[in-house]
Amino acid sequence: MSETLKTTVKPTQGVDVWIPCSYCGKATCHHALSFVATVDESPDGDVQVWDNYYILQCGGCKTISFCEQSSNSEDEVFDPQSEELSLAVTTRVYPSRIAGRSNLEHDYLLPYPVNKVYAETRKALANDQPILAGIGIRAIVETVCKNKSAAGDNLEKKIDDLANKGVVTA
Repeated sequence: MSETLKTTVKPTQGVDVWIPCSYCGKATCHHALSFVATVDESPDGDVQVWDNYYILQCGGCKTISFCEQSSNSEDEVFDPQSEELSLAVTTRVYPSRIAGRSNLEHDYLLPYPVNKVYAETRKALANDQPILAGIGIRAIVETVCKNKSAAGDNLEKKIDDLANKGVVTA
């Protein structure tokens, strides 16, 4: 496909992308500071791939992000509202983030081992790695149990002990 790669630089005025903000934690309008679009065609012209690359600034807190949006002529999705097919668009945002979830406001108050496991688990969630995130959530619970000297010979009993101590709710 790359034999006929054509890259164009488009003006940035009026280009806005709605993505979750890494600082605000919610979907906000980000303004493009820079924008590059590429079009890649197969030699026979049957398949086209479009990639848009943005350097974005949050319209609220002014945090800078990078965003890549990709689509191709072969991937379409049905829109039930318009009852039409449209191109499927894949959006990747860097640094990765979780919509609706900002960092803990006072995470520095967590004991260091808990904070470390929490930070890594959050990254796994933000990068759509559910198995690692699940392992991380268990590791957070185990680390809290260790930090609070929870009694018991398995995790369930340790959690029950934390509830008895008032560290977690029943």
